Amino acid sequence: MPITQARKKANKKYNQANYKLIPVKCRNDSELSKENIQRWACAAGMSVNMYILTAIQEKHQRETNAL
Repeated sequence: MPITQARKKANKKYNQANYKLIPVKCRNDSELSKENIQRWACAAGMSVNMYILTAIQEKHQRETNAL
């Protein structure tokens, strides 16, 4: 069943009120390309968003525990 315009509008309003976007640029010729990140996230059973957030959180924990 297709999403109605009202549902799209409600989703957009909710997302704007509850989330902040952080754009990330990836070089095509880098190991950290979009395709590689998508493949790693899929292999880990995560969305790209969750994979990146988990990586950031783990790095932060390592750095704060090292102090």
